[in-house]
Amino acid sequence: MSSSELEQFIAKFPWPGRYKELEVEPVEFLWSAELNASVTRLWPILSDSSRANRKMGYPPTTYHEINGELHGLIDIRGMRQKWIEKPWDWVENQFGIAPREYSVGPAQVLRTIFYLEALSEDKTTFWIYYGWIP
Repeated sequence: MSSSELEQFIAKFPWPGRYKELEVEPVEFLWSAELNASVTRLWPILSDSSRANRKMGYPPTTYHEINGELHGLIDIRGMRQKWIEKPWDWVENQFGIAPREYSVGPAQVLRTIFYLEALSEDKTTFWIYYGWIP
């Protein structure tokens, strides 16, 4: 990832103001891969985050609702994480943004973004971004 690619990506998907108010610079990671598949073929796979998490070997997440907010809990290799799952922002066949606000775990905020960029009818660049505010 070049700093230019990251800057362009963040310009497309800027951090909401409520997170900027924390006055902590996020730790950011951006990866991309060119895939020989159409956006419409990739979308159902990438937008199913529960399936993706199972494929990556994550243990099941426990969710429950408190006062209209979805709370998540998971233990990954002995590290307990608790968060409020904020509503996703997404546009079908284009992108998904999943913000989490942690009460227990390695960060205050995790922002995951996946973005599908059609290069041709059967070729797509898949972008994945992780931004952590410690």
